[in-house]
Amino acid sequence: MKIIKYTIEPTSPWVYSLRSDTLHGLIACQVREWEGEQACKNLLASFLDNEPLFTCSSAFSKGFLPAPVLAPISRPVFKKNFEGKELFGNKNTKLVDWLQEYKIFKKKTLIPYAVWQKQKNALSALKLFSAYMGDKENFIKNKKSDKEKFSWEIPNQISGTELHLTINRNENKHLDGSYFSSSVNFANHELDIYVKASDHALFEKYFGILGELGFGADSTLGKGRFKIKNKEDVSDVFHEKGEYGLNLSVLSAENLAGIEGYYRTFTKKGKTWVAKSRHSPFKKPFIALEEGAVVKNIPSSCIIKNINADDDIIQMCGALLMPCTLPGETQ
Repeated sequence: MKIIKYTIEPTSPWVYSLRSDTLHGLIACQVREWEGEQACKNLLASFLDNEPLFTCSSAFSKGFLPAPVLAPISRPVFKKNFEGKELFGNKNTKLVDWLQEYKIFKKKTLIPYAVWQKQKNALSALKLFSAYMGDKENFIKNKKSDKEKFSWEIPNQISGTELHLTINRNENKHLDGSYFSSSVNFANHELDIYVKASDHALFEKYFGILGELGFGADSTLGKGRFKIKNKEDVSDVFHEKGEYGLNLSVLSAENLAGIEGYYRTFTKKGKTWVAKSRHSPFKKPFIALEEGAVVKNIPSSCIIKNINADDDIIQMCGALLMPCTLPGETQ
């Protein structure tokens, strides 16, 4: 299957970020709306048969990938590699200054794609941090104006707050003192989404419709909209050799036993499509791996059944792995 990188441009504020499992479900809903229930069942059957018509990544800032989850640098190794070295040309650097920089580095949620390409064949926290510090030192040394941006700096995203009123549905008026707020993100930069599909034309059709209609909270109010700006075949990158893989999606399954590597988990909660909620719109919470996991031995079926009172509803959490290799030495 080909893997295409789609670059999209937000055309309205977003309440929630676009994540892979949500995108899978939204595309299935669009198929149900435009082609009928049987077409949707056929789509879901491809996932249940472990031959999904498409597998999506989550959306990342253009030119970035999720920061890989790796074993942290041990204190002895950190001291051995950085104690006594200059920091940004300062000969009086103390070890605590390097540790402070490492603290900043560990908070990075995304890394530049170019850095990943250089590091993927021997991926470790030590080498990645060294690359980060080298890039930062060169940037400080060669910076010509305040408008220049560090290559590791994620494009700014403007966040805002909206006020809402709680409505008394019985009396059809607002409740006194019932203001509450919600956060809205105004993404002013393009995003990348990677998609593995046997039929990209089918995916693009409904992905485009989704962009026009919007996704997530308040999509009926014009939020969550986007348009496709560019697409690029990146199959070769995903077909390279690697013992492990950097996962670009929300990954889960009914049985996660056997997965090896480094990852962070979180509890995912959600609702089903309103038109399908015959019993209850709420799904059961489940454990998932965050984007950026560096893993191998993925479950053969990344589907969760019995997620809702309606037995026909499933959760699609397929993995999309970008191959990489971890060094043999222990840090």
